[in-house]
Amino acid sequence: MKMPRWMMSLLLAVAVGVEAQGQVFPGESWDARLPAEVGMDSALLEQFGSSIGGDGAIVRGGYLIKTWGDPAAQGDWASAMKPVISTMLFFAMQSGLITTVNAPVQPIVQQVFGRSLIAKDQPMTWLHLANMMSGYARAERAGAAWAYNDYGIALYGDLLFKGVFGDAESNVVARYLAPLQFQDGPIIGAGRLGHEVVASPRDFARVGWFWMNQGSWNGTQLLSKAYFDAFVRATVPVNKPVSAAPGSDYLGVGSVGGGSSQYVVGPGFYGFNFWFNSMAGSSGRLLPDAPADAYMAAGEGNRYVMLMIPSLQLVAAARGYWGGFFEPNNSTGAMNRIVKFLVQAASPTPPDFDLPFTAIIPGPHDYDGNGRADPAVFWASGGNWYIRNGTNGQMLTGAPVNFGWSATIPVPSDYDGDGRTDLAVYWPDAGNWYIRKSSDGLLLGGGPIQWGWSAVVPTPADFDGDGKADLAVFLPNGGNWYIRKSSDGQLLNGAPIQWGWNEVEALPSDYDGDGKADVAVYLERSGTWYIRKSSDGQMLSGAPIQWGWQDVIPVPADYDGDGKTDIAVYWPSGGLWYVRQSSDGQMLTGAPIQWGWDQGQPVPADYDGDGKADIAVYWQQAGAWYIRKSSDGQMLGGAPIQWGWSQADPVP
Repeated sequence: MKMPRWMMSLLLAVAVGVEAQGQVFPGESWDARLPAEVGMDSALLEQFGSSIGGDGAIVRGGYLIKTWGDPAAQGDWASAMKPVISTMLFFAMQSGLITTVNAPVQPIVQQVFGRSLIAKDQPMTWLHLANMMSGYARAERAGAAWAYNDYGIALYGDLLFKGVFGDAESNVVARYLAPLQFQDGPIIGAGRLGHEVVASPRDFARVGWFWMNQGSWNGTQLLSKAYFDAFVRATVPVNKPVSAAPGSDYLGVGSVGGGSSQYVVGPGFYGFNFWFNSMAGSSGRLLPDAPADAYMAAGEGNRYVMLMIPSLQLVAAARGYWGGFFEPNNSTGAMNRIVKFLVQAASPTPPDFDLPFTAIIPGPHDYDGNGRADPAVFWASGGNWYIRNGTNGQMLTGAPVNFGWSATIPVPSDYDGDGRTDLAVYWPDAGNWYIRKSSDGLLLGGGPIQWGWSAVVPTPADFDGDGKADLAVFLPNGGNWYIRKSSDGQLLNGAPIQWGWNEVEALPSDYDGDGKADVAVYLERSGTWYIRKSSDGQMLSGAPIQWGWQDVIPVPADYDGDGKTDIAVYWPSGGLWYVRQSSDGQMLTGAPIQWGWDQGQPVPADYDGDGKADIAVYWQQAGAWYIRKSSDGQMLGGAPIQWGWSQADPVP
């Protein structure tokens, strides 16, 4: 849907300011900074570099902050080259040369090799090749098992470059990545069957910075962010078995270096040739002391590694010895101990450049008690909260408030009943809640409150109507709600409340206006709401309420000011809000309200203090809030409110 002209004008005005203070990119050479200038500890960086040895370069926020050995020396990166192949796959899709990662590769095999895949390999797709699940040169059928397979990678490269592009990888990479301006020469060599990356550390760091900026380079989106959102994550299921038996290289493609099955670690951590520091069942993280969003291109048992940590805006590219292969959940493992130096070197205080803020905290959160919702952002890696005072537009308390860390989830609410939202975080690993009282800055209860575990979703709300938010968690596997009463710390009703199942989203709120939050869930695939009245445990209206469809975002709030939460959804593709009045089940204003576009993230709340939720969207790229007053439909303040950073995401 076309964006309204008035909104386009405003976006252009904001974008000018963003470009002026935006992300930093190298030109012909990197702009260098001292570690202290970007909030890094020089001594710890020295320990990190000396522990790896060899040649290396570290970038923070687009600045080159440390090198060692010869950062300009070209040389082989072994299997760290593999994500470059997948990056070219994305470019092939963007160019229309490949329609989907699920497309069968058999026609390309016939084109390149003049023969067919054997029967078990016939289902092979680009997804299988990129995820090391092709089954090529192994006994299992395509997609059935995972194997770290250098024959499969050779096949992947041949099909993509010879079959799809009809050109050598060196030429394809030079063409698509030309804007990165590699300063030490071409980055693809003749080795590893033509797939060798020979970049210098400082040039390979450019590729890492391109990846971490999700395809954006110096103001131009070279590769759509959609590919990074969809595929640059752990896409190999944690329960995917590891290949148990070899097969044969019947096409004669050869190997890019190793065998057809080299490691058992992979499922739950691997995707599109990257390694991710994501939790994988009981195996924990690859690097326990690194942020959860860290990911890597790695080769030769982790001698050659590019490490990227978006939450710290760090890229480290080094050829040396990173401590050996991954040891999941082992904090004493050599690689974890080395990477820990780098993580600890990052200051908890954001430096001058544009650091990523990992959460936007929307909703009716009134931190200063003036009856108006305050826009706020949370920086996870530093644990800092940035709260905008609704009265004067300045930062509440005059400075960020440090409360939380990268492994915690923001769960602000009024837990002590003083009319002001309290800062709070939930730590899934331990099921602990840390609540900072707005009155004195001390922890509610004197310490963390244990209520939950890693498999649950935090859902705080005032379920018992005493004016204080109750700690609560929802277990999707079983659909049980565990609600801790603020009055005595006991389980509400003495037992879990069964309401929901593993497909639904938990959306507690006061839908019937009795002053108590009702347990409620939303089923996205059918757009159906299931609301359990707090008064009698029965379903509101006696049946599920159909309001929405698969492509919308649920945004319940009290839009008409009658004291009852209204069911509502936001359609990003059209920027339309569909609000169902609680009073009569009809649409508010009689028609959808156009406010937003496909990049606007809904953040409704009562920003003007009139007792009605205002429709609002947050534009991630510019960190701008667009708030529509419920009273007259005009923009609050007459213009967008700039409060946020380009990589901020709304808290669910």
